[in-house]
Amino acid sequence: MRQTRKRLAVVNQANNQIKYYSFKLFSKIDIGKFSLVNTAKYQQKEQEVSAGNLSTLNVPEWITRNTLMYSANIFNNSLFIQTGLTFNYFTKYFADHYNPLISEFVTQNYREIGDFPRFDFFFNAKIQQTRVFIKVEHLNSSFTGYDYYSDPFSPYRDHVYKIRFSLEFL
Repeated sequence: MRQTRKRLAVVNQANNQIKYYSFKLFSKIDIGKFSLVNTAKYQQKEQEVSAGNLSTLNVPEWITRNTLMYSANIFNNSLFIQTGLTFNYFTKYFADHYNPLISEFVTQNYREIGDFPRFDFFFNAKIQQTRVFIKVEHLNSSFTGYDYYSDPFSPYRDHVYKIRFSLEFL
């Protein structure tokens, strides 16, 4: 006979203060029409007591986002284009699970997520008052596998294409 494990959600409030520290670095380097935008964030929390062996604030230790892009005005400055690649990464951690049915987060300590790279491609164009934005999310999913999660129970989207149009009125 197979044993099943049950997970119980229990409302609990910690009595002690949570100390949260973060350090964020940002840089942008422009070389001609190319730009490199880097953001890195280190975060750490201190908590004396956990609620039933669960930390009350789960955060990844490192988060990084790096974008390499090309921007140019062409056709006598009537068309602005911008295209590039974005790299996203965060270290493994026990992410809180979001339940959209009751609009609440649930803390857990049995499934870690993170520690995988994600590459996105984007193309942005603006002609007069019309803007077109094309984005290919998780471009590397077919190369690195499909076992990635955005929270403990929700798989991250596979290779996704997004196209957006907008009109700007001045």
